[in-house]
Amino acid sequence: MRAAVRGTLGNMKPFALMVLLLGLFVTGGPAVRAQAADPLAGAALLDALRGGGYVLLFRHAATDQSQRDADRKNLENCATQRNLSDQGREQAVAIGDGMRTVGVPVGVVLASPYCRTLATARLAFGRAEATNDLISESPDDSPGDRERLRTALRALLAQRSEPGTNTALVTHVLNIETALGFQIEEGEAIVVQPDESGGFTIVGRVLADGWAGLGAAADVAPAPPVPVTSGPPTSL
Repeated sequence: MRAAVRGTLGNMKPFALMVLLLGLFVTGGPAVRAQAADPLAGAALLDALRGGGYVLLFRHAATDQSQRDADRKNLENCATQRNLSDQGREQAVAIGDGMRTVGVPVGVVLASPYCRTLATARLAFGRAEATNDLISESPDDSPGDRERLRTALRALLAQRSEPGTNTALVTHVLNIETALGFQIEEGEAIVVQPDESGGFTIVGRVLADGWAGLGAAADVAPAPPVPVTSGPPTSL
């Protein structure tokens, strides 16, 4: 049976694999309706985003892997957290510049109160509202805490944006993994379309360096998401 499943996954298109993973790992909360057969990419994705109405779910930009989060209770103290690296700060600026260059409008910007997520949002968009609905999960969190964060993120993904704009959310890999069932790279974004019935559809994904050239299909991430593993990732 395992061999049969492995062979099936190997033959699937990347976006179809994402949808299968969602079906395996995500239950409850707003319904996910991912259109595996016809995801938006390249010029089609850009045209859609220019019209607004989407939620852009970002993982924070690249971080300094030599640093660790030592004090999760005082998040105003950046000295005790893993922060953006020089590359990450440049990456965040490039994300915002690229989106503005191709004309993707951004309205509401929400971010986890960690320094790396706020810095990503502010460098990219010039503003950010901190919210505990996007705060990083911790390996020490209770099942109830994880469920609250999963429900909160999925509710934000299902919330319709202001007319003519797209909402930007900046959070952490564990939150994305718990809510959607897969991981994304630092600086990468998942593009989500809320629907009228309180659910949402995952319609695309864009790598951190893909915004400026979004008109070319090659700039949209072709690789499948990393499936959920048995243990937590080393970087949150």
